[in-house]
Amino acid sequence: MKHAMLYLRMVVAVTASVTLFSGAQAQTYSSKPIRFIAPFPPGGTTDVLARTLAQKLGESLGWQVVVESRPSAAGNIGAEIVAKSAPDGYTLVLCASSALVTNPHLYKRQGFDPLNDLAPITLVAKSGQMLVVHPSVPAKSFQELLALANARPSRLTPCALQRHDSIGD
Repeated sequence: MKHAMLYLRMVVAVTASVTLFSGAQAQTYSSKPIRFIAPFPPGGTTDVLARTLAQKLGESLGWQVVVESRPSAAGNIGAEIVAKSAPDGYTLVLCASSALVTNPHLYKRQGFDPLNDLAPITLVAKSGQMLVVHPSVPAKSFQELLALANARPSRLTPCALQRHDSIGD
């Protein structure tokens, strides 16, 4: 919850600053193409969104926007490229919030500090998440699945979740 609120505050602050920046710098900004990093595999949702946004951004601003696919490490590689680029606004990344919120807790070294090295601009899209289990699993709700996991922790492992036939017995 703490990270979500921090992320929301960052998005609002950066959106406000970009709005101010765009009016003040519009005449001198387009000296080189904008590099738009898509940190997930080509053809996926992030790639499609990045290409759509890049096209519209380029049309709107009258500048060249080049999408570069840099998939790997749950978005960390693409985000790191942007974090280590010159802070001139010419390199953007369309990353999932996981690269900023979740990955710092999953990876010992990300190669960048998402809170200090990146500045979110805006929320582009939302996607739902779904938790599903095989019908043989005796759980019909998340609470039941959690109770099952607590009752039989040795049976409900990531490996067992992939081999659904071993969970329900």
